[in-house]
Amino acid sequence: MKNNAFTAVLAGVLVVAAFAAALLVARVFFATRQLRDLQPMNFKTNSAAPASPKPGGR
Repeated sequence: MKNNAFTAVLAGVLVVAAFAAALLVARVFFATRQLRDLQPMNFKTNSAAPASPKPGGR
Protein backbone atom coordinates (compact mmCIF):
# COMPACT_ATOMS: atom_id res chain seq x y z
CA MET A 1 0.00 0.00 0.00
CA LYS A 2 2.89 2.34 0.79
CA ASN A 3 4.29 1.85 -2.72
CA ASN A 4 0.99 2.87 -4.34
CA ALA A 5 0.82 6.09 -2.31
CA PHE A 6 4.37 6.98 -3.35
CA THR A 7 3.51 6.34 -7.00
CA ALA A 8 0.42 8.55 -6.72
CA VAL A 9 2.46 11.36 -5.19
CA LEU A 10 5.07 11.10 -7.95
CA ALA A 11 2.34 11.15 -10.59
CA GLY A 12 0.87 14.27 -8.99
CA VAL A 13 4.26 15.97 -8.96
CA LEU A 14 4.72 15.06 -12.61
CA VAL A 15 1.35 16.59 -13.52
CA VAL A 16 2.15 19.81 -11.63
CA ALA A 17 5.59 20.05 -13.27
CA ALA A 18 4.11 19.46 -16.73
CA PHE A 19 1.49 22.16 -16.14
CA ALA A 20 4.16 24.62 -14.92
CA ALA A 21 6.34 23.88 -17.96
CA ALA A 22 3.41 24.41 -20.33
CA LEU A 23 2.63 27.72 -18.62
CA LEU A 24 6.22 28.92 -19.00
CA VAL A 25 6.34 27.88 -22.66
CA ALA A 26 3.10 29.80 -23.31
CA ARG A 27 4.50 32.92 -21.62
CA VAL A 28 7.67 32.80 -23.73
CA PHE A 29 5.64 32.19 -26.90
CA PHE A 30 3.40 35.21 -26.34
CA ALA A 31 6.29 37.44 -25.23
CA THR A 32 8.30 36.70 -28.37
CA ARG A 33 5.20 37.19 -30.49
CA GLN A 34 4.69 40.61 -28.92
CA LEU A 35 8.32 41.52 -29.57
CA ARG A 36 8.01 40.48 -33.22
CA ASP A 37 4.95 42.71 -33.54
CA LEU A 38 6.77 45.68 -31.99
CA GLN A 39 9.96 45.34 -34.05
CA PRO A 40 8.70 47.19 -37.17
CA MET A 41 7.50 50.06 -34.98
CA ASN A 42 10.91 50.21 -33.30
CA PHE A 43 12.68 50.26 -36.68
CA LYS A 44 10.38 53.01 -37.94
CA THR A 45 10.94 55.10 -34.80
CA ASN A 46 14.71 54.70 -34.88
CA SER A 47 15.09 55.49 -38.56
CA ALA A 48 12.57 58.35 -38.77
CA ALA A 49 14.82 61.21 -37.69
CA PRO A 50 18.56 61.51 -37.33
CA ALA A 51 19.96 61.91 -33.85
CA SER A 52 20.26 65.50 -32.79
CA PRO A 53 23.81 66.70 -32.24
CA LYS A 54 24.95 67.15 -28.68
CA PRO A 55 25.74 70.65 -27.46
CA GLY A 56 29.44 71.45 -27.63
CA GLY A 57 30.05 69.36 -30.75
CA ARG A 58 30.80 66.13 -28.88
